[in-house]
Amino acid sequence: MRVLTILNTRWSAALITVLLSASSAHAEAGKYLYAIGGSGDPPGDTTIFDDEFVDLAKAAKARGWKSTVLFDGGHKEGQQKVGAAFGIKALATFNKDSYSSMLNGIQADVDSGKLKKGDQVFLWINTHGLEKFGSQRSHDISCHKNEIGTCDLDLIDEVILKMESKGIRVAVMDLSCYSGSTLNLGSTKTCVLTSTSDQYPAYTNPFEQLTLSRPGASLEEIFLRGADAKGGYPQISTRAGKQLNYLFAPLLLKPDSSLDKIRSESVCADCSNRSIYNRHREIFQFTQEAVGTRWVRSVLFQEFSSALKKYEREYKKALQMRRKLNEYDSRTEDGPLGKTYWFLIARRDISNTSLKLGGYDCEKPGVDQMQICARASELERLAKLLQNNPEFRAYLKLQEEFDRQTKISEKLWDKPVKGYWTSGTLERAARKVRKEYRALYLELYRQLSKTSSEPEPCREYIF
Repeated sequence: MRVLTILNTRWSAALITVLLSASSAHAEAGKYLYAIGGSGDPPGDTTIFDDEFVDLAKAAKARGWKSTVLFDGGHKEGQQKVGAAFGIKALATFNKDSYSSMLNGIQADVDSGKLKKGDQVFLWINTHGLEKFGSQRSHDISCHKNEIGTCDLDLIDEVILKMESKGIRVAVMDLSCYSGSTLNLGSTKTCVLTSTSDQYPAYTNPFEQLTLSRPGASLEEIFLRGADAKGGYPQISTRAGKQLNYLFAPLLLKPDSSLDKIRSESVCADCSNRSIYNRHREIFQFTQEAVGTRWVRSVLFQEFSSALKKYEREYKKALQMRRKLNEYDSRTEDGPLGKTYWFLIARRDISNTSLKLGGYDCEKPGVDQMQICARASELERLAKLLQNNPEFRAYLKLQEEFDRQTKISEKLWDKPVKGYWTSGTLERAARKVRKEYRALYLELYRQLSKTSSEPEPCREYIF
């Protein structure tokens, strides 16, 4: 019995040692946050990014992350505010040199073993962004004054690959405009979340839950909450996310970006609604094959389909009006007053009762104002001649209808800004497409995720 007791004691000690070692190794896994951005705002004391950096600082401290921060450099009050939130007295400016130095430092830490297998590295990017250029995998973002005023996120790619090779868990969150390009840096080992697509600005941060959610939420959970919020087209590098990004992104750009093309003086060749029809058919086929026939018969799909078809009708109507207006605007010799007539039409917003143009007071003109005021006087005279002209009145009526159809409210996504135009018929139809898209996207994402056999780092990465 004594021998057995001794053996049991020895086995217990060995087991305790193993458990303590495992627990110690788990506890020693580091969490390293690299937060960069805050650049590109107009001169002033603060930036639009200050508060989000402060919120990140609070969340990072509460969750035990070690933070490295590169911020702005041109807004003193914002710099101090963000530095105080992170507990950094001399906050480094975000510029090309500091950015390069940070990436070199990460690589050096990997080589030295300071960053090791099991550690978490979180790259958080929040600044202004540009569309990808040429052969870029990702895109440029604004950083503080240098020869071009931007920093290339492609430089992160090599650093990510090195960390992946050492078993370091990596995540990237890009909140800048056109950030969808950064999805190309994701892999089966690295999670990437972006606030919008690669061809669209980002007016809101859909991932506020990163700093508001309970500790222990995965990045995929954060994404799904953001995708359900109003505004933007948040994207994720999971298999299901990539499938749906490919399927929906080209379609959802059209309701917004195509408005500018329709309103331009010449109608572009690709402004046909055939591409919308083809994309709708592709979504139908994909949904049917991926999650079954019952889904294309579901209320979610039917609501999305109905919204899209209405948008197609309104788009076609706007396109026809634009082409008719182009016919008017292209005429030079026709009409009762020839070229002068169409010169007036091109400046139809000039009132025939007021001679004040853009701040020029024609009642007390200076030397540099004489020519402008003389032109205004002539246009006033022509307006009186044309006010009863049937062709001219038909043109103005068509222009008014077109404006009602296509006018765009000055808004942050779905929230109109007080004091500006409300949206036109076409934009309201586009907004309905966006609303129905969100509901369908979320349900399709959940269904596709169930069948994914690939490693999903976004599901496993906990902030």
